[in-house]
Parts: sequence; C-alpha cells; structure tokens
Amino acid sequence: MVRRIERLTLDHLPALALPACAACVHWQLDAVRRTRPDVVPSVEKAAWVSTLLRDWGQCGAVVTIDGEPVAHAMWGPASHLLGLASYPTTPVSPDAVVLTNIFVHPEHRNAGLGRQLVRAMAKEMIKRKDVRAIESIAFSPTAANKASRCVIPQDFLLAVGFSTHRPHSCYPRMRMDLRTTLSLREELEQVLDRILRPLPKPSPESGSGARVSLRGLTHQSLGHQSLGHQAPPERETP
Repeated sequence: MVRRIERLTLDHLPALALPACAACVHWQLDAVRRTRPDVVPSVEKAAWVSTLLRDWGQCGAVVTIDGEPVAHAMWGPASHLLGLASYPTTPVSPDAVVLTNIFVHPEHRNAGLGRQLVRAMAKEMIKRKDVRAIESIAFSPTAANKASRCVIPQDFLLAVGFSTHRPHSCYPRMRMDLRTTLSLREELEQVLDRILRPLPKPSPESGSGARVSLRGLTHQSLGHQSLGHQAPPERETP
C-alpha cells in the first residue's frame, strides 16, 4: 500500500474522496450566485482551481493510497473565497490564507491524514513571504447540528495547532501563526542536533588509558544553559 500527499490539480477533482466536493462551490461563490440556475457548480469549481494554480499557487493537497484519493484539503486567499461573507466572524486577517475544508474518507479516518494535510499546507505557506498565518472558519461542538460538511470542526483545528482567534457560539474563526510554528520547529531541531551530536574523541595527549567524563559531555551536548538548567558540580576526589 503506497500513500502519497500530492498537490491538488484539475485532474484530481473528478476523483476526490467525496465526489460532491468536485462540484461544491460553498466557499468559491457567494450565497446568491450559488442558487442561480445558469451556474454549473463543477465548471465553477474547476475554473476556481485553475485560476489559483495559474495566478496564485498551490490551493490544495490530496492524500492518495495506491493512486486513489482518500482525503483532501483546499485553501486560498480570502479575495477568491466569496462564500466567507456568509459567516459572522469574517473578514479574516489580511496576513492569512484560509483553510476552507478537509475531508477524509470514513474508511481512512483516525489515521492522522487530516493532520498530515494541515502540515502539508503549513509547509507550503511558510514559503510565501506574504503569508503569516492560516485561518479557518470552524463550527463549535454546540453548533454541530447546524454545521455544513464544508466547515471544519473546531475540536479538530484545536488538536492540530490552531487557536480561537475570534470566538463565536457557532462559527469561531481559528488561526495558526506560521512564524511562531516555524520558530518553535527550528528551536526543537537545534536542541535535537545538540543531543544527537556525536561525542568528541579523547585527545592524543590524554593517553590511551584516559577516561572521558560522560557526565560532563552529556551536560554539554544537551546545552543545559540554554534550557535553564545548571550542571551539578563534580565531587572532588579525595
């Protein structure tokens, strides 16, 4: 079984894990235009994806297993998401890109695919100098009976690193600050690098029988001063 995370393209739309997503324009069009008889949702959705890929950049990710899509996420700039106007906690922040929806096929839930999609989005958005955060409209646990399948549960967003940016009884706006996330990741990588760094070899002057204090090296490699700890003093040899 081969699992991959791929950039969303027009070729993915007809085969999305939930086929109705290929023709869903809940976020792409405003409420009035969505009801017009001359609007073909699948055409509008394809046009939206095509425009963003051409003029803006990656606007989604798809998890495939053996080539079959089993989960996906979509996102984009607020200026291309007219459906946001229907929610009371908008407009979103000008420095944020909007995560609109995540769907995981029921047979593949509870396997971390949703978290992987959020991570893939964050990794892509960090590359953009004009984006500082990801925001998303969520539905709260008390509003589950009013939720659209196009809106992400608040509990899920909290679990993957979002915080409540603008509270609301039904549709809170959530936010993940990408710069903070990147900074924490870099600090963690630096700490791990110090921990995993190979121990230095004894110098020739110390002789072949010289003993190296592992205790002292451990404290040095862990960088206790930067972590707020002090190494205990060595006991004097009588």
